[in-house]
Amino acid sequence: MTSPIPGVSPQQELQPVNSIAPITKLEKADSILEGIVARITTAEELKFLKVLIYCRPGIGKTWFGASAPSPFIYDIDDTTVSLQKHSVYSKIPIIPYISEYQAEMVLTRTAENKLFPDKKSFVFDSSTIFQNKSLKSQLRTQLGIRDDSQLESMLTRYLSADQNWIANTQYMEDIVAKLSKIKNKHVIVTAHIKKEKDNSTGVDRFFTRPDITNKAYQAFARWANIIGFLEVIGDKRTLQIQPSVTIDAKSHIGGPAVIENPSFQSLLDIMERKS
Repeated sequence: MTSPIPGVSPQQELQPVNSIAPITKLEKADSILEGIVARITTAEELKFLKVLIYCRPGIGKTWFGASAPSPFIYDIDDTTVSLQKHSVYSKIPIIPYISEYQAEMVLTRTAENKLFPDKKSFVFDSSTIFQNKSLKSQLRTQLGIRDDSQLESMLTRYLSADQNWIANTQYMEDIVAKLSKIKNKHVIVTAHIKKEKDNSTGVDRFFTRPDITNKAYQAFARWANIIGFLEVIGDKRTLQIQPSVTIDAKSHIGGPAVIENPSFQSLLDIMERKS
């Protein structure tokens, strides 16, 4: 699914070929290592955070996104109604989801700083529902399905079996590429939770991660410098940003494994101390 928005194609750099002296295995290994090191992001280089937050519905991912500095929200989940009752959050600009093309326009205009240029944060809420809406659209178009009951049955088959349908995966990767072009704001992407059985150890154990198909999630995981699992333990809301054997998480800014009563400011405070 290609966006009709005009844009400039990324230019490819030509690598010089040394036809005189062959490259040794050691030199090749050094080159690979240098490439890996170049991709490592340190706290000092981070000006804006790219965050993926996931949790069960109702735990507070939308509220977490709303706590970012001067945000606006792209409401795909249709869950921002609770914010409208809050004296502070009710003033946050909210764009309701209409279509995939609109989503592409929102991301492109945000990257160009033509949409709410005065805002410091952008919330994409959520990637799970967007993925499902996109897959429904593709099933209708590609397979000619028009009956809603048949569509829901087919969607359940694809998602429950964790099918990485090529068209959907490629489209979600395109969405991540558009998110990557937003350089002038904090970007918060939310997702729902998925628990899958961990068969790697032979122990009857489940692994918790964002509810995005595996291959599409790889693109989001590369994009994000923070992946956090939001949950409620006892009477406290917590955010886990360091991985464990049962929970997927990630933090390029360091910090504790678990943050109690988290807000986006919690991440900014960690980044400030780190730098």
